[in-house]
Amino acid sequence: MSGQYDFDNNSDNLPVKSGMSTGMKILLALLVVVGLVCLTCCGVGAYFAYFVRNAVHEQPEEIRNDTAAIVEIAIPERFKPVNGMNLVLFRMVKYTTDPEGNPHVEGAGELTLFEMSAAVINEQQEQEIKQQMQKEMEKKSGENLPVEKSEDREFTIRGKKCTFQFGTFKHKDGEPWHRIQGTFPSKTGTATLVINLPDSEYDEAEIVKMIESIH
Repeated sequence: MSGQYDFDNNSDNLPVKSGMSTGMKILLALLVVVGLVCLTCCGVGAYFAYFVRNAVHEQPEEIRNDTAAIVEIAIPERFKPVNGMNLVLFRMVKYTTDPEGNPHVEGAGELTLFEMSAAVINEQQEQEIKQQMQKEMEKKSGENLPVEKSEDREFTIRGKKCTFQFGTFKHKDGEPWHRIQGTFPSKTGTATLVINLPDSEYDEAEIVKMIESIH
C-alpha cells in the first residue's frame, strides 16, 4: 500500500511520512501540541504514545466513519478519502480531489478535518492550537504559502457563530489557489476544517454549501 508510515519501535516518535503534504505537516504540529497537553495537563502521556502507533488508517470506509464521528458534513463526491487518524481524544481525516484518491498528486486540492475532544482541551488550549495551526499555514516554504487576500465569513454551526477565512494565495508554481479554514464545535469537542484548492477546481457555492451542511 502506498503512503506507509514508519515507526521506530524503540521510541515514542510520531509517525513520519516522506513527502508530507500541508495537511500532514499541520497534523504533526497539532499532535505535538496534543502530546504536550496530555503529558502536562492530563497525565495520559503513555496513552497518547501507545495509540498514536495504532491509530492511522487508509481504508475509505474507516475515514468516512471518523468524519461522521467528528461532525455530520456533506463532503462533495469529488473529494476522495486518503487517510485518517483516530486517537479517540484526537481525530484527523484527509481527502483529496485527485480522481484516483492518490495522496501526493501535484496540483490536487485537499480537505483536512481535525477534532480535539473536550476531554483534553479547554478554551485557552483551543486558542493555542488555532495559533499554532495559523503559524504552520503561514510558513513561506514548500506548500505552506501565506494567504495574500482573505475575507471572513460567519456561519452558525451547532448553535454557535463561527468564522471561516476565505483566502487566496499563489502556489509555488505561480497558480492562484484558495484556502478556506475555520474552527467550530464538533460532536465531542472542537473541530477545524482546512481546504486548499487550485483556482481551476474552486467552486465557492459548493464550499459554502458544504460548510452550511455541518451539524
